[in-house]
Amino acid sequence: MKGFRIKTLSFAIIFVFMALLCMTGVSSAVVYHLNEVISTDTTWAADVYVINDYVMVNDDVKLTISVGAVVKFNSGASIGICGTLNPVGTSSNKIIFTSLKASPSPGDWDDIRSVGDA
Repeated sequence: MKGFRIKTLSFAIIFVFMALLCMTGVSSAVVYHLNEVISTDTTWAADVYVINDYVMVNDDVKLTISVGAVVKFNSGASIGICGTLNPVGTSSNKIIFTSLKASPSPGDWDDIRSVGDA
């Protein structure tokens, strides 16, 4: 009987955890929270990337953003490019840049800008 209670309790905990994930809108996609300096060539795959504050791509470094990537920005967040930005999306295979807010509006986030000498 004791083993049955433990198994039932374990199942209940897993069920509650899964229900919480569904209620918070967490999907199976990998979510990366970023606030960093990118100092080596980097590729962002088809996952979700959250820019918390500021991401800087250093000189002589390439940031490639793949088709299917979703880049979400916190309020006031931005990406500064001293190196190279290589987005590989097309009009039919997009990369999405948007606000982290549930109802995005213009001005929710700052920008993506070149900050190096071109």
